Parts: sequence; C-alpha cells; structure tokens
Amino acid sequence: FSATSTSRAHVLDAILQFVKHRGLCIGPGARGRRRPRTCFFIPETDEDAAVADLSLVINTDGSVAARTSAGTETISEPAHTASPSSQRSTDRIGRVKADA
Repeated sequence: FSATSTSRAHVLDAILQFVKHRGLCIGPGARGRRRPRTCFFIPETDEDAAVADLSLVINTDGSVAARTSAGTETISEPAHTASPSSQRSTDRIGRVKADA
C-alpha cells in the first residue's frame, strides 16, 4: 500500500472492527457468545503502529522494546553486537487486543 492509500485505511479499519466486534460480518446478537479477538500485524508506518495498543520494536542491536501509550520498556537486551554488514532497519510488530 502507498502511504496515502485509502486501501491502507480500510485494512486498518477492518483490523479494528475484527477485534472490537469479535470477528467480521457477525450479527450483534452473536458477539456476546464469541471469544475476544487479538490481531497481530506488521505496521509499515508510524501512523499504522499508532493503531496498536502494544508494539514490539526490534532494534538494530537486537534488543526488543515494548511500546504502549504509557511509554517504552526494554524487554530484551541484545544477544550480541551486530556487525555492520548484518545490521538491518528497526522492525515492529503491532498488536490490537480485545478488552476481555
């Protein structure tokens, strides 16, 4: 998707609806009987990552940090020092979790 793509907005909206309504295309009467949903996704932009209630950030040094609206906490220190040839850009994994 391009950064200005309306498709991107539709996909992110579908993710949020999936979690909020415990599935897609489910009638309102069936929602209470369905289990809560959690969706993991890989955001391409900071705006995409802002949709997640939790983002796991894998830094170039191999450390992992958890980012929430409350702040950032390091949850894993680097296992080793990466050589310049093996370094890569920071990766993120976003999670949208249903309220229980």
